[in-house]
Amino acid sequence: MTGDRDNGDGTARPARWRPARGTYARDVALVALVVAAVTRMALYWSGERALGAEVLVGPVLVALVGWALARRELSLVWEMTETDLLSSRGCRLSLAEINRVRALGSFVQVRARTGGTILLRYLVDAGQVRRRIEAASTLTGGDR
Repeated sequence: MTGDRDNGDGTARPARWRPARGTYARDVALVALVVAAVTRMALYWSGERALGAEVLVGPVLVALVGWALARRELSLVWEMTETDLLSSRGCRLSLAEINRVRALGSFVQVRARTGGTILLRYLVDAGQVRRRIEAASTLTGGDR
């Protein structure tokens, strides 16, 4: 992340956030472990007591999908200017339109007054990003 430092001409440099490769790998591994545990419990409850290769299919598929999506997910950059929250893929949300900001694990969910939602994913410090967006937006205390 880059801070709001002065550019030298009196304007603030925008804050930037990128997904972290380590956080992405950790989150995909966590999902794969949850899939393995749920698969094992479902097989056990259905009467299948033997541990077979079918328990590995779910986590392997999650890992393959995670690997396939890694380039797309890790290339996204979010930038917060004095007036807008922007993504490198063209998503734009005015800071004045923000209704609610929540941190969920390594994700930050930003909800607009119009009902739209954007998700900043795989952040190292989602709590700090949430606080920065809240401070920059025009949220009142009860809307957080």
